[in-house]
Amino acid sequence: MADEPGQAAAQRIRELEDRIRELGRALAAKEKMVSVLMKRVERSVDTTGSAFSTFERSILLESLVEQRTRELKEAVAQVKQLSGLLPICASCKKIRDDQGYWNQVEHFFLEHSDVKFTHGICPDCAEKLFPDISKP
Repeated sequence: MADEPGQAAAQRIRELEDRIRELGRALAAKEKMVSVLMKRVERSVDTTGSAFSTFERSILLESLVEQRTRELKEAVAQVKQLSGLLPICASCKKIRDDQGYWNQVEHFFLEHSDVKFTHGICPDCAEKLFPDISKP
């Protein structure tokens, strides 16, 4: 019976030694992983000394591209451009729209651009419309 406690102690020592070896292998694997990761970080250090991974750089670039795209879409939305042939009456200067209706020049441009009009009378028209006022 005296050997049973000794045998139990010896068994316990062997178990603890096995556990120590197991933990040693796990520690070695973790140290190897840390070493690999540190080498990756060292390779990704740019000239300014900041450590950005390729993934982080990709995220940053995607964010910048998205921001620039939003800005360009907003700018395009603000720009209205007229192009092509514009059917205009040679006499009254009304413009024909896509539905075939004739509209004042002002109405057409208000609908198709961001132009705002102010009105005045040019000297030639003032002389025709108000001949007694425009003569010196």
